[in-house]
Amino acid sequence: MVMKRAALSVVVGLFTLPLASNATVLIEKSLEDLTLESTSIVIGTVTNVQVDWGTVGERIDTFAEIEVSKWIKGDTASRVVTVKTVGGQIGDVTVEVPSAPTFRAGEEMVLFLHHNFSEPTSVVGWEQGQFEVADGIVIQAGVPVRAFTRRVEAILNQSSH
Repeated sequence: MVMKRAALSVVVGLFTLPLASNATVLIEKSLEDLTLESTSIVIGTVTNVQVDWGTVGERIDTFAEIEVSKWIKGDTASRVVTVKTVGGQIGDVTVEVPSAPTFRAGEEMVLFLHHNFSEPTSVVGWEQGQFEVADGIVIQAGVPVRAFTRRVEAILNQSSH
């Protein structure tokens, strides 16, 4: 009886293994981690969101245009940044990816971004690098945008010494 149970456990484990391998593991990032790992940090407003089938048509990607009101780190020449994330909705097909950043036109936010010239701009730490702003307050941090910006700038100043 014990042998049958053990064999059944192995078989069940083999069938569930592919399911477990698709899991996303998100490592918690501090504000310092986000700041130092980012190539750009911006405050801006989502002006446009477009959803498209991925490069091979196997997944859905969302592209959000962000009108930058302030650069905290990075290329200060651009007024608009396009950010790519996985997931979205096309017609009746919806792909929700846990912890992936989401965007809606009109949202104001602070974004910690990574830009590599061979890939589109992405959010560092997925949703951890996306901070919603409402009425001048960074919601996740519970502080005014100005205070949040000063915290980030202090981290940048410490890292340059």
